[in-house]
Amino acid sequence: MIHALHKTLERLIRMRLRPEDGEVTFETPTAEWLKLTKNRVNFHLYDVRERLELRGGEPEPRRTGDWSPGTVPVPGVGGGWRFERPPVLVSLSYMTSLWGQSFEDQHRLLWVTLGVLLRFSPIPRTEWHEELKPLIDWERLPTAVAQPTELIRGPAEFWGAMSLPIRPSVHLAATLPLDPNTATADPPDVRPAGPVRAVRVKVSEQPGGASVVYDGVLPNPKPADRGAP
Repeated sequence: MIHALHKTLERLIRMRLRPEDGEVTFETPTAEWLKLTKNRVNFHLYDVRERLELRGGEPEPRRTGDWSPGTVPVPGVGGGWRFERPPVLVSLSYMTSLWGQSFEDQHRLLWVTLGVLLRFSPIPRTEWHEELKPLIDWERLPTAVAQPTELIRGPAEFWGAMSLPIRPSVHLAATLPLDPNTATADPPDVRPAGPVRAVRVKVSEQPGGASVVYDGVLPNPKPADRGAP
């Protein structure tokens, strides 16, 4: 997901720069960069954290066809239920810096880059790289450009930590969804501590048109109770 976002940002900037304006990178700046002989726009990812103000609701039960880890058995019916968390919205923070042979080049690239990031904030789906489109069903990707942030008290703090002199830079924050249910091979057990809300599920059709229906409160068995009945 992060790699696809980087390709989107690179596409966004490259399409609006001249060929001689240099390259777009996603690296950690070093002292060697002070000797660069060609221009560079660099997005340095320095912080990743959940946007708690946008956190979703409680885990929701979803029917599974097997007894994989984390499932809750349905009495008398094959398979069970897995409680899945809603997607987590994650903020990725970048320090966007400009490097080049002259201060004139750096300042010009800074102004162009800032203009592009502001013009496409949020980033519309039409500007996304093809690798990002199948991963997110949004129409726009939220971003915050050149906004105050509590992560850094000032440019001196950031560049001092990098052991580099202060230089022109733009702060960028982008929001991506992360599905914790598919991030690992075995989803984490996120069942509530007690019984959950009542559900009514039509499980399968039986001869004569009758249906087997489980109507009630899904149990929350101990780990030792997992597995096929």
